[in-house]
Amino acid sequence: MQIKKLAFWGLFFLTITVLLFFSVVPHFLAPFAQKKIIENARKLTGLEEFNLKVETISLFGAGIGNITTGRSVSADSVFCNYSPASIKNKHVDSITVSGLHIRGILQNSAIVFQDFPLPPADSRFQEREKKSNHEKYKNIDPDITNDASQNSDDSYDNLLLTLFKTPEDLQRFSRILKFLPPSIFIKHSVFSLKSPGQTLEIPFDIVCRIQQKHAGTILLTLTIFPFAQPIKIDIEADLERGLRNISMVAHNIDISQFNTLLSLVVPDVKLIGRSDVAVNMENDNSRLWHMTLSRLSLDRPLKLDLNNFVSHIKVDSLTNFQNLDVNGEFNLYYNHSLSHPDSMPPFKTAFDFKADRKKMWHAGLKVMSDISGKFSLPSPFHLTSLESPVFSLDCSGKETTGRASLSCDLKGAFFKDGSQALSIEKVKVKGEGSFDLSQKETVASLGFEVDLGKLSAEADDKVELKLPAVRVPGKITLDKKFVPAIKLNVKASDGTVASRAFGFKLKGLDFDLPFNYGTGKGGKGFLNVKGINLENSKGVDKKYHDLGSLGIIVEQTGQRSFELKGGLGVKGLKSSGKKGKSGNTILFESKMELMHETGLEIDALYTIDDLHLTDEIVGKSSLSTWAGSIEDFDFGLSFSSLGKITFKDNRLVNSLEVKLDDGNFAINEKNIKINGIRSSISFEDLPIVRSVPGQILTIDRISLNDILISDLKLRYTLESMSALLLENLEFQWCSGKVTTESMRISTEKKEYHLNLFCDRLSLSSILHELGAFRAEGEGSLNGRIPISYVDGNISFDNGFLYSTPGKGGIIRISKTDILTAGIPMDTPQFAQIDLAREALKNYQYDWARLGFNTESDELVVKMEFDGKPKDLLPFVYKKEVGGFVRVDSSNPGSNFQGINLSVNLRLPFNKVLKFGNRLNTLFKTGD
Repeated sequence: MQIKKLAFWGLFFLTITVLLFFSVVPHFLAPFAQKKIIENARKLTGLEEFNLKVETISLFGAGIGNITTGRSVSADSVFCNYSPASIKNKHVDSITVSGLHIRGILQNSAIVFQDFPLPPADSRFQEREKKSNHEKYKNIDPDITNDASQNSDDSYDNLLLTLFKTPEDLQRFSRILKFLPPSIFIKHSVFSLKSPGQTLEIPFDIVCRIQQKHAGTILLTLTIFPFAQPIKIDIEADLERGLRNISMVAHNIDISQFNTLLSLVVPDVKLIGRSDVAVNMENDNSRLWHMTLSRLSLDRPLKLDLNNFVSHIKVDSLTNFQNLDVNGEFNLYYNHSLSHPDSMPPFKTAFDFKADRKKMWHAGLKVMSDISGKFSLPSPFHLTSLESPVFSLDCSGKETTGRASLSCDLKGAFFKDGSQALSIEKVKVKGEGSFDLSQKETVASLGFEVDLGKLSAEADDKVELKLPAVRVPGKITLDKKFVPAIKLNVKASDGTVASRAFGFKLKGLDFDLPFNYGTGKGGKGFLNVKGINLENSKGVDKKYHDLGSLGIIVEQTGQRSFELKGGLGVKGLKSSGKKGKSGNTILFESKMELMHETGLEIDALYTIDDLHLTDEIVGKSSLSTWAGSIEDFDFGLSFSSLGKITFKDNRLVNSLEVKLDDGNFAINEKNIKINGIRSSISFEDLPIVRSVPGQILTIDRISLNDILISDLKLRYTLESMSALLLENLEFQWCSGKVTTESMRISTEKKEYHLNLFCDRLSLSSILHELGAFRAEGEGSLNGRIPISYVDGNISFDNGFLYSTPGKGGIIRISKTDILTAGIPMDTPQFAQIDLAREALKNYQYDWARLGFNTESDELVVKMEFDGKPKDLLPFVYKKEVGGFVRVDSSNPGSNFQGINLSVNLRLPFNKVLKFGNRLNTLFKTGD
């Protein structure tokens, strides 16, 4: 019994002692282990700033925190899992790293880690050092290197012998490998890359498995999450044969998320869309690699889609690219047409690149398609037809020098967008060039010539362009920063531009237009038109007459700016303006700016300054066609113009403002005179003829026989070549004001009705300007005169003017013989009219009214007055006659206390207006 007691208490105290040992000893062991780990790690890696803190140690694991190499690598915690058996074998079962943060800096297009400086390149890659070190490797660790030395050759196919250039490097790695656990897990980690202006962070996880029993086989699974896009990388390697297999897979990743990283290298490139990516090395052969890409969409600088990208890469080894052979193929879609099934078919693209140990290389690219037919494209051309395009680029050279050639062969192209169409007979491009990247200024140049053959274009079924031959010679150069500079000339001759809608034809179109990009100022070119023909007749047999010619000098004054100077030569025309000169040429200047931020933009200004036309110039020039049958006329007019042409968002806008001044016109045989014509008319979207609303035309004076009109002001809108909207019209007539309401005039309309609203017109002036009497006196009339124009005939319909109620006046009318003309003297009617004539010689009226009507070709003016004569009238009343009869001077006559007068005055229009009733014959030019 006593023995059992002793055994129990002995076991109890032994257990307590063991527990106390394992509870207390770790607290004393942790600082010692921490010191030893830091010393060995610094000695093994050479990192003087390496540090950590051992937080826990137990029988089955140890926890380490605050690990850092200095400035490049840090980790929140590292936990080592082990067992007594693994500790006995000097191994741990697994290591779990959490919160690993790797920091790199982008310098000169290379990633630099401050704690791990790279040795100089000349000491790392000298062939002599390679061979001498290779011999030293044999004595380091036979178990690791013997097989490798037997299988390797001068090209260093073994990855490890390539990575570690000194015996010390491989010695360190072999020592580290022996202590690495079979499994290493790295979680919640980040790789950050700092560049000027921004810092890029990429989360990642790593699973690494090391199989020590199979000659140091390493299985590495790396999962990274750049911009929340998972990418999985699997690596298998061992110390005998180096890399055995590498594969990288990413499914449905958003490529646009990588634009931030891409901008660090190529800032002008923008990717969009999603894709599947796969990269793998052929098993046990680090010489051959394969890469596939389901889709790559480029949004800038060009809108392209790459589909089914497959590439094969053959190298000497993973780190030796002296002998390199790359080839592949993909489908190329223009303008994201991959997303539009009915759009342009793809271009099949093949590429290759080869390089050898002698630093000779060759690169080729070939793009071709079996396109033959019509298809749709996004704006600006929705319907397109191409014929079997083929493009090839071939380059070869040694090191950084070589030659390049390119060619493009397109049998034909047709583009259409609605009513706009462009047809090109062919596109043949030939180019030859050379490059030398060691040069300080120009590193590459390529001369080329483009032959387009026949070219035709049509816009809105109104304007048609035809060019029998178009050539574009040019040259492209690159500077040391690979910034391109382009010089080219667009040349054509004997072309035509015609418009049935606008009635003109340009013949003998020749041009040589310069275009330089990236070189500042460019050269000079020209644009000439030998004949400007305008239509001067209508019907089936249209006739054209030669207006003159056009000559323009085109000079590129800046990167995107052009200056145009030229002249329009009109036969028989003389310019007397500030910028004109004696002769038949109207000079003009224009400036144009091409922008690229939002596509092609053009802003051009053109002016014609102070051109003066006279009847002599018009009569002797081709403009005389419009003078028609008018023989004796006087004409004078000064005009200037300011125009602006803009092209933006694939839309052409041509605005023009024309100013007319000092205009005079007279037809002497008709006694028509118009003086002081002034107007300004603005167009915003030529060639559509529609002016801005509210244009103003003013005329100082118009005289039609005895009718005088002054201060005419017309507000109008030119709606088209055949329609004019008269918004309102006002003018001064007979010392009063006349206004009208709006009216639309159209060539298709044969009937018009217009009301003249008269305000305070002088009665005596009205009677005088009608051409019937000589009148004077006071008093004014108001009212409305309706005028109708039907089939070329003017008529008045119940027009009336009346005096203001309660305001009379005095009227004195002489030479009134017209009132009794044609009436027999011995009739009562004659006596009544004769009495009215005498009364109107000095008549004080209380109210007056004039009526206007038309009967046939006569204007009937009904004059009504209520008042009394101011003088005695030489008339007395006789019962036997039943009326008043005229008496001689021996009889004082009668004093009329009140008399109501009503007289009809009939005047032929050719008496009043002097040019007849049919206005449509006034400017008739004949058929």
